[in-house]
Amino acid sequence: MEEVSGMNFADTALEIDGNHYIDCTFPRCTFEYRATDTVGFEACTFDGNTWLFDGPARYTVMLLQDIYHGIPDGRAFVDTLFTRIQNAEFE
Repeated sequence: MEEVSGMNFADTALEIDGNHYIDCTFPRCTFEYRATDTVGFEACTFDGNTWLFDGPARYTVMLLQDIYHGIPDGRAFVDTLFTRIQNAEFE
């Protein structure tokens, strides 16, 4: 994983897979995540950003959307999943 530290990425489009950002600022950036590698953010600031999910990441988001809207108790499953994310229960 590539470590990027102390950078300002104003008005930038970034493919973030495989990067670990430390103490970086991201005003008005577009993040593209494909889920081909891990990504990390540590002590970073964000303002007015857009997130794009492509490839495997897009398919994961689409699956969760289909579960939420199309399966009995799907909404409860997705809500529980996001509660676990909020509580940092995944490593």
